[in-house]
Amino acid sequence: MYIAIRNDVLMPIIYLAFAIALLIFIWGMIGYLVNLRNGATDDKQQAGKRHMIWGAIGVAIMISVFGIMQFIWGTLMSLPAATQGFNGQSATPPPEINGL
Repeated sequence: MYIAIRNDVLMPIIYLAFAIALLIFIWGMIGYLVNLRNGATDDKQQAGKRHMIWGAIGVAIMISVFGIMQFIWGTLMSLPAATQGFNGQSATPPPEINGL
């Protein structure tokens, strides 16, 4: 169940948000370069810079979210109560240590 939620709901949302942030960054970069070349007003160049900055912030946030999700997922799947591994296979129990 958790694998389906992660793979079918959470990961596509993260990928979509990452793609949107990357597009905003690229849009700002193109806008800045076009306005710089055409000698446009400083306001249009500043708007391009703002888009690049917010796009870069969005990309950084989405990379962080992806890392946090992977950390949480790895932690949850390593708990003894987890019954399925990443590929839907049964999780193997931890080895027993004799003498402790």
